[in-house]
Amino acid sequence: MEKDKNPITENVEELGENAEREREREAIKKYKEREKKYNERRGGEKYERTKTVFVAVIVALSVLSLALGTLLIVEKLGANSSAEEAYVKAEFYNFNDYVGGAEENLSKLIVSADKSSQQRYLGEITTKSLLAAESVAALPIRDESKFNTISFANKVSDYAKYLNNQLIDGLSITEDDFDNLKKIHGAFVALKNDIANMNANMDGEFDFKTLSSGDKENVVLKTFDNLEARSENYPKLIYDGPFSDALETPVAKGLDGEEITLAQAKQIFEKAFESEGLKNIEEVGETAGVIETYNFKAEVSGKTELYACVSKKGGKIIAFNYFADCENTDYDLTTCGKIGERLLEKMGITDMKAVWATESGATAYINYAYVDGGVIVYNDMIKMTVCKERGLVSNFDAREYYLNHQSRDIPQPTLTEEQARSKLSLLIEVESARKALIPSGENNEILSYEFEGEYDGSTYFIYIDALTGKQAQIFKVIETTEGTLLI
Repeated sequence: MEKDKNPITENVEELGENAEREREREAIKKYKEREKKYNERRGGEKYERTKTVFVAVIVALSVLSLALGTLLIVEKLGANSSAEEAYVKAEFYNFNDYVGGAEENLSKLIVSADKSSQQRYLGEITTKSLLAAESVAALPIRDESKFNTISFANKVSDYAKYLNNQLIDGLSITEDDFDNLKKIHGAFVALKNDIANMNANMDGEFDFKTLSSGDKENVVLKTFDNLEARSENYPKLIYDGPFSDALETPVAKGLDGEEITLAQAKQIFEKAFESEGLKNIEEVGETAGVIETYNFKAEVSGKTELYACVSKKGGKIIAFNYFADCENTDYDLTTCGKIGERLLEKMGITDMKAVWATESGATAYINYAYVDGGVIVYNDMIKMTVCKERGLVSNFDAREYYLNHQSRDIPQPTLTEEQARSKLSLLIEVESARKALIPSGENNEILSYEFEGEYDGSTYFIYIDALTGKQAQIFKVIETTEGTLLI
């Protein structure tokens, strides 16, 4: 017969565990600061070399970053460092706490009829679900054993944020949304129970280095494998957000025409780069997905390798890249922008405007967006890098453009520029203004006034909805070791 538990003793033991965990977290804090400095020095996975004003959320890229992070942790654990092991242990127990916190707030949200309380609960769910995903991502577990757990936590975080924004806009949580929340809560209850069973089966001195072993009998790894196997039971969420389980199959709106053959694609590739003196042209496979492509590589002057993708539908150059270092700065940023414009003209892509340009060392990074009747259309984006030594485009990415480009019926603004400007903080010193169509959620776009302004030595881009006068988005420009980016 089980001995009666003493609640006072239990509380003392819990306080001791929490104190130990706090000590571990302090050690982890120092480790993370050191890790951040290390990543900044090497340009780390968190710092992209070029940033646009609007970035599409692509789950595959997020998972790739998680995989890189996992490999880094596994490598460090191999060095048997107590700080790194404590980091993994802390993130493991953080995951426990975040799941429990999200489940608790979900249960309260479901029975709450007060909008301000609902917003508070949704804010907690947004944060704790996101932190749960980050904690799992930090564990040195194979990606195929944690992919769907991370994906689900991210999705719940984004869905809670979406519902919170609905409440901020004066709307209410619908019956369908409450049905979704009940299903999500059920999934978190099951997840919480699995975690409790896992903790009960762990030895008191569990060796967290074993998480990188891949041992299927490891109690933690076995639990995560079971979670992945049951991931099909997670509820589907259809809403206006980047993690939505959209019903519609995405299509490349900017591609039309018949599907071309491999031979035709090779001719298009040769003609597009004939001035480069191509040699040893090879077909190096095909790419599936929304934009299907034939892929080629060839040698150009100086035996530099050129890779390019040609769309099967319509025969367009979707992307290309020269693999060659640039060291000297013989061309300035303005000239590099004109080089990019000439390439777009050569490709028959018209009405494009450079909307973002920065430079780092001998490379210029320039983003071009489509202009429709004086309105910048940020979804129709083409990104380039220009080698400032050779004066040529070394990297070209038109995927966003061909995914989104289409004829649009852009509404007339109900606010004047001055009326929109009056919605800004008096602290912002406005330097420029223009109309822009910006992405909202998965399929929507908002006609906005884009204001670039300064405050306290920093540059901000603020977007005011041209129809409602509400702030639609805000970005801050920051400087990194790799140049300028927006957050």
